[in-house]
Amino acid sequence: FRMSETKQKVTLSLSAFLFGPAYLFYRKMWKQGLLATLVMVVLSIPGFMSIIATFNPTFFGSLPLGWLPAAYTIGEIGIWAFKVILGMFAVSWYHDSSKAQIEEIYMACPEGDGRTELLVQRGGTNLLAALLYFGIMCLLQVAILKRKDPVHDIVQEIPVVSDHQQGGIRFTQVFLEPFGHFDVQVVGRFV
Repeated sequence: FRMSETKQKVTLSLSAFLFGPAYLFYRKMWKQGLLATLVMVVLSIPGFMSIIATFNPTFFGSLPLGWLPAAYTIGEIGIWAFKVILGMFAVSWYHDSSKAQIEEIYMACPEGDGRTELLVQRGGTNLLAALLYFGIMCLLQVAILKRKDPVHDIVQEIPVVSDHQQGGIRFTQVFLEPFGHFDVQVVGRFV
């Protein structure tokens, strides 16, 4: 690594900036990926609340939501700042993490095939983990968008209580029955 020679910790990684925690999962940095996911989800909560409040105004009941636009803006700025930091330091974190794993494997395994197999197993990348991250985040967003109002989910039936003398209300008028009509005659193309 060039970073080892220059001792520079800041390097721009467009992949880490664009893909966020998925980049860390792709690089098998599990702890860092989970922590980054948690930070992104927490910063996204005001945005999720804003979406729910927009599409389902009765969901939050009488909770005052005047603070929500400001919290949404702060959350979005936080997400962008976090992505910039991730883009600047992810390569350095990956370098330090892989160096520590390699040293751990060298200390645990003597020279030979066991060491090579362990290096292959713990090193490299994991595309499936990055795709799984994207899938879970998409499912979370769809679940939030499709969230229904719990008040409207309850079907309320009005009980009809009657005896033989007094029954319930009966409608005898047939709906959509024409009340009157005019004779219409078509001659040529004229009505």
